[in-house]
Amino acid sequence: MKTNPKTTLFLFILFINTNLPGQNLSFFAGINETVLNDYHSFEGHYRSSYHPGLGYSLGVSIDSIDWFWWNIPFNIKFERYGAQLYASDGGLGGGYWVDARVNKSILTLGIYPLSFRIKPNFKLSLGTEISYLLADQLQGKYSSWIGGQTPLAGALKEKYPRYSRKTYLGLGANLSYDWSISPSLVVAPYYTYYFGLSNEFREFPNITKAMRHTVGVALRGR
Repeated sequence: MKTNPKTTLFLFILFINTNLPGQNLSFFAGINETVLNDYHSFEGHYRSSYHPGLGYSLGVSIDSIDWFWWNIPFNIKFERYGAQLYASDGGLGGGYWVDARVNKSILTLGIYPLSFRIKPNFKLSLGTEISYLLADQLQGKYSSWIGGQTPLAGALKEKYPRYSRKTYLGLGANLSYDWSISPSLVVAPYYTYYFGLSNEFREFPNITKAMRHTVGVALRGR
């Protein structure tokens, strides 16, 4: 995969404005399930259905850091996720439908300024996540028709050079449990919930948003 200049510039700006000394680093890995939905009331002829898919995430988090003018925890992670979708719209004069499987690789910056301790070992963090699309794989087909004309059909990846959006914004919540397995090492099982505010696709159905559940384990020193 070729390195995208925008991604390189993003990481450069992030770390050049970051003060790392003395901060607690955590390395984490998890398995995610992504659920797509368009929250549509099915008025008229529009219909949609979605099937969740599994993926994974890998990353590093910092408990508290001086970043620009803030002092907040954040993480950077690579995520792989996917899902299936079917959507159609139209009427007596014509219509359109897509049936697809999409897999995406994204780079995510999570900023969690609100943190709460629940008893000594539980921690709840609330914040936002900003993601950039590194690559996507699209498999599927489409069909369109207009009354009195021959229907058109084909592969989605041939019709749309870029089906997915490049950037995503969403809300995140993370619940973790600190488990000290030695005087110098903490294992923290965690659960993260992501609610997407941005649409996932540039093309029809371009009102689809994502929810993602992730369970995993983080490791950090004391």
